[in-house]
Amino acid sequence: MIALMPTGRMLQIAAALARLGVQDVVEPTALALQLHRYRYNGPDPEGFFSDISDDKSAALLICTLTRRLVGDRDIYRRVCVGGNA
Repeated sequence: MIALMPTGRMLQIAAALARLGVQDVVEPTALALQLHRYRYNGPDPEGFFSDISDDKSAALLICTLTRRLVGDRDIYRRVCVGGNA
């Protein structure tokens, strides 16, 4: 299912889903929102608009999120562990 909603409500919805018993929904949602802010605002060494200060940190966080979500661990190993991140 795909749902459209304001990003400001995503953590609230994730918390509600967690209360209903959905596993592993809050942390990936929070990380995805951090990456969304980074994508929108770009690298932010001062930390005013994003908690992600540079592209390398963003790449590592993308790999972290991917590791949690991807079903095919070989893809994660090739892309993130293989030195391309």
